[in-house]
Amino acid sequence: MKVVILAAGMGKRLKDKTKRHTKSMVKILGKTFIEHSLDKLTKFNISRIIIVIGYYGAEIKKTIGNSYNKIPIVYVKNKDYATTNNIYSLYLTKDYLTEEDTLLLESDFFTLGNGACELINTLSCDIKGKTGIILPTFQEYSDRIKNTKYFIPKNKDFSYDIEDLKQFSKKINTLILINPDNPSGNCLSKKELLKLLDFYKKNNKKIVLDESFIDFSDKTTKNSLLSNEILIKYPNLIIIKSISKSYGIPGIRLGILASSDTNLIKRLQERISIWNINSFAEYFLQIFNKFSKDFVNSCDLIAKERKILFKNLKSLNFLRPIPSQANFILCEVLKPFDSTSLCLELLDKGFLIKDCKNKLGFNGKSYICIAVNAKEDNENLIKALRELN
Repeated sequence: MKVVILAAGMGKRLKDKTKRHTKSMVKILGKTFIEHSLDKLTKFNISRIIIVIGYYGAEIKKTIGNSYNKIPIVYVKNKDYATTNNIYSLYLTKDYLTEEDTLLLESDFFTLGNGACELINTLSCDIKGKTGIILPTFQEYSDRIKNTKYFIPKNKDFSYDIEDLKQFSKKINTLILINPDNPSGNCLSKKELLKLLDFYKKNNKKIVLDESFIDFSDKTTKNSLLSNEILIKYPNLIIIKSISKSYGIPGIRLGILASSDTNLIKRLQERISIWNINSFAEYFLQIFNKFSKDFVNSCDLIAKERKILFKNLKSLNFLRPIPSQANFILCEVLKPFDSTSLCLELLDKGFLIKDCKNKLGFNGKSYICIAVNAKEDNENLIKALRELN
């Protein structure tokens, strides 16, 4: 058997760390990513390793050489690495693929799904033991994962901190943590999450971290744990992210799952349907980095509008808004309305608001979820609500 490693890309997600070398040459624990991979691969009966290079490819050749642990290395150059993707890099190895069985390795810890829901469903088959879920939550987790233990925060805002989650860990093997949470909007800082990961790692427990709304938090993308360095340090961490939430592309159906547990990634990829990603989603992945500055600016704008909207919602005597770090605000509905009657009133005025009364964890109380939109749309909603006040 031979191995094909796709290492031609620019690795823009690692930002400054890949300005002067490819992602495969970033060092973790004294060794580069590609050396970590080769160390594991060369323990098996591998006849040859084909590495597709492009961005700073000469650096890989100089470091790895023409053999590694006595196994021959063949280099294939992707001259168009800046405008093509891994599919094209794989195409360049077509003459080698027919020779014998091939193991394909991409220098990454990611797998793609047809939206986050496909990834949640696929992952649910792999989770062992008792799984902890914080209520209220995104219903897909409670629907898909069967062996569960629920935690409902004992306060009116459904907020919690890492001490709560440390205590909860005594009853579970894996924690599902949505950050910011859906629908409460509760958010733990990056510093707090790293402390929690240390605790869970020490106690041999896993965390599935859903970052679908993290880009809308006050520090936007800086709050994310989605980096190869963090994933390698915490093999007990699995990150799920719905791309459609941040980028407003629900019809494209695109989600990602990341983990340094390469065996897990392999098992999930075997279960996921072939051709699960459509051509629009693939094209989006090729171009979205070009608009990263505009994206961050848009998220900052949402964060500013959220503060204004929260203040205006707080002025209404029939709503109790809950502090949020997402692009929505959860509100408890007070008399004379309930969640259903208020949603119907607003629907008559042209506003579609989510009625959350059937979500687990609300115990019969009325809650609605209001999206943070553009300034004019938010002002029109507040005007409509004040007419009901």
